[in-house]
Amino acid sequence: MRSLVLSIVGLGFALAASTAMATPIKPTAYDMPNGNTGAFNYWDESYGGTGATGNPLVDGSPLAGGLGDLTDGFISNQRWSPAESPVGPGPYVGWVNVNPIITFHFAPTPTITSITLHLADDDGSGGVDNPSAVIIDGTNYNVLEPAGADPFAFTVGGLAITNSSFDIQLIRQNAWTFMSEVEFDATVPLPAPVFMLGGALAAMGIAGRARRRG
Repeated sequence: MRSLVLSIVGLGFALAASTAMATPIKPTAYDMPNGNTGAFNYWDESYGGTGATGNPLVDGSPLAGGLGDLTDGFISNQRWSPAESPVGPGPYVGWVNVNPIITFHFAPTPTITSITLHLADDDGSGGVDNPSAVIIDGTNYNVLEPAGADPFAFTVGGLAITNSSFDIQLIRQNAWTFMSEVEFDATVPLPAPVFMLGGALAAMGIAGRARRRG
């Protein structure tokens, strides 16, 4: 019986070492050129935080060390014009005639398994279109454009990015490209005590039943 108990507890340790789950995760910061001005200001107006640099109210300002519109949890379901036209900050960051590179930072280092970009798709109206591709950590992914001109989510799954910092670059197919949010999923190991406790309780139960049978 002692060997059985030890085997079950050992199984708990093995599960603790190998089991993980996918969960949403947010970066600690991202760096990028601020958005540009057209009919409205398509800046990352909410960008900031301790240690953040750059001016979120200036076209193309090099923003670094902070967080803003791209990770605030708000995903626009409107096209860029009605979403950006009201007075005040809008949900999109928009860049014109540039393929912006956005560097995301994480701590501690996770294993990123999927990334979702929330993009505007206006089929060229006002010079706005979805990007033709995105480059994630050096790998090119063609963006599959859905029918219609509404904003959409583009997800790249099956990733295993273990860098604490990596780049996402949007490759334009028209003058303007717009994005309202970036979401990340990561593999996070489950706490070892959960499995250790489960294995120990199972062992105790089996041992107890054995004693009663004896």
